[in-house]
Amino acid sequence: MDRDLYAYPQRSNYDLVTIDHRRAGFVITHHLIERGARRIVFFSRPHSAPTVAMRTAGVFEAIHASADRHVCGWTECGDPNDVALIRSILTRHRPDGFVCANDFTAARLMTSLYALGADVPSQVKVTGFDDVRYASLLQTPLTTIHQPCLELGATALAAMFARIKNPAMPARDYLLDFKLVVRQSTALSDPGSASVPSLESSASGE
Repeated sequence: MDRDLYAYPQRSNYDLVTIDHRRAGFVITHHLIERGARRIVFFSRPHSAPTVAMRTAGVFEAIHASADRHVCGWTECGDPNDVALIRSILTRHRPDGFVCANDFTAARLMTSLYALGADVPSQVKVTGFDDVRYASLLQTPLTTIHQPCLELGATALAAMFARIKNPAMPARDYLLDFKLVVRQSTALSDPGSASVPSLESSASGE
């Protein structure tokens, strides 16, 4: 369930029940671009699950597919609670959008952004993955990808019964659909809100 035994793009000989993490990365990044983000950072923590590589691939496919030549992106890996690291990312990239590897990372990142005086979403928009229970309860409710957990479990059980009935079947991917859940963390910015360059001054403590 959720991930293969081997890191993406390798494939084991076992059935896999999951969502299309690559397409999910594309969809949520496309949403950020539609909401005006042009400088996008994909942020993850060290030793993340193999599905993160698939999400990263989708993020950069969306960036490269954009008709706007000003859309660009970077990957960053580290502790989202590390305010000095987040300050450095803001200074180096001046992002107006973050795609986080999961909701936990996004929640911690937003706390660091608030500490640096960067407003979500007027200065920088933030997204996550998984739609955990607290995603809608954060200070700024989080836009995220909802995984259909009950349906994933039911499909895994059905896949096991099918495999028992016919053990010689080739390994199969069961890809369930996901849902983009849009909340305030990617709300359209007020035209009078601070522009991206102000993040750099906020991050520098000026």
